[in-house]
Amino acid sequence: MNTSSGRAELAAWLTGLDNGDPAAVDRLAESRLDRLPYLVGVTGAAGVGKSMLLARLLDRRKPAGAGVLAVDPTHPASGGAILGDRVRMPNLPVGVFLRSVATRGGTSGLSEKLIDMAAAMKVFGHEDVFVETVGIGQDETAVRQVVDTLIVVEAPGLGDEIQAMKASPLSVADIIVVNKCDKPGAAETAAVLSETLGKKAILTSALDGAGVEELSAEIDAARHAALREDVKPAADRRKLAWRMSQALAKKWADRIARASSDWCGDGPPEGAVQGLYRRLRDILSFVPDHVAVAVPDLNEAVRAYEKLGFFLERRESFPTEGVETAFFNAGGFHIELLQPTHADSPISKFLSDRGAGLHHVAFEVDDLREVERSIKSRGLEVLGGIRPGTRGKQILFLHPKSSCRVLLEFCACAMHSEA
Repeated sequence: MNTSSGRAELAAWLTGLDNGDPAAVDRLAESRLDRLPYLVGVTGAAGVGKSMLLARLLDRRKPAGAGVLAVDPTHPASGGAILGDRVRMPNLPVGVFLRSVATRGGTSGLSEKLIDMAAAMKVFGHEDVFVETVGIGQDETAVRQVVDTLIVVEAPGLGDEIQAMKASPLSVADIIVVNKCDKPGAAETAAVLSETLGKKAILTSALDGAGVEELSAEIDAARHAALREDVKPAADRRKLAWRMSQALAKKWADRIARASSDWCGDGPPEGAVQGLYRRLRDILSFVPDHVAVAVPDLNEAVRAYEKLGFFLERRESFPTEGVETAFFNAGGFHIELLQPTHADSPISKFLSDRGAGLHHVAFEVDDLREVERSIKSRGLEVLGGIRPGTRGKQILFLHPKSSCRVLLEFCACAMHSEA
């Protein structure tokens, strides 16, 4: 959709996604994309020439329908992108769609809406999307999580940075570039990088195009490898997991910011500090994990919850408990549906006695054995002790008579629950 009307429609959609417009998000949810576009990250410190090099690269490749997401710093007044990359990439080939994106508090030179925008661009036919980050530091490697191929651009003269290479974006780069190869020390820098990291460093010049053809060929080879059927699905899952983690982190950060004044109270500072840390202790010890609902027909229940808009993450059989489960993601919290697999299952008895409905509430904890010791030391009763549960976790149930006739489950990753 490279018509002017199509580009305007895409631009409006991207604005909606960037602003968190529910209609824009709904449109993306209904697009039924089977894959994300091929994403190429272009990153490096400020001043190494990323924008000019990317413009030269796109001019060399002249890709039909490629897209560029240029992440810029956030304007302090408007909250939008400062648009520096648009100045440095004024003459892109016909058909290339450029969008400036503000970081808006995002970390590692990225925007949390990056994956959403890339997906929307694919709906409009942009199969390859180049992502240019803002200038990043030596210890920022998160961009690796959101792209299929990562290009890290360096400039001549590394100096003390050599010692930090193995903890820098260079350590996770697919393609390493030393730009401004006409400057003194460029060849030496490329040699040091190649020897230290065990990868060839390509010498380029954004001014005259030197080395750009070689860089383009490297991208072609990386693209072919990244789009393999045994590679691309896992890479897309990794990107979506990053997107989910960003959304959840922002959601919880906003909630904590709104609640912090209430937590601290109106008393003297000493009391506020004590109150805050008591609440922090409680929050860090017990995190809501899921609610479980007993159902007689799992398939029917799954269809019902999908109609409500919940995302089915997994189905799992659990023979030792005589139950089949389905887990839905409800914005970081989960809903577990439970169906008995035989008449002797505890869930069968529950359904017979009470009918379909809430079965238990679960909390994730860091140390399951410590929770068990704490429960018993208070004279409370557990059901059966610690045992394997679904999703590879260890679980522990508190007897309903110890919790006002509500069955409580505590769960932890197996590595956290061992003595």
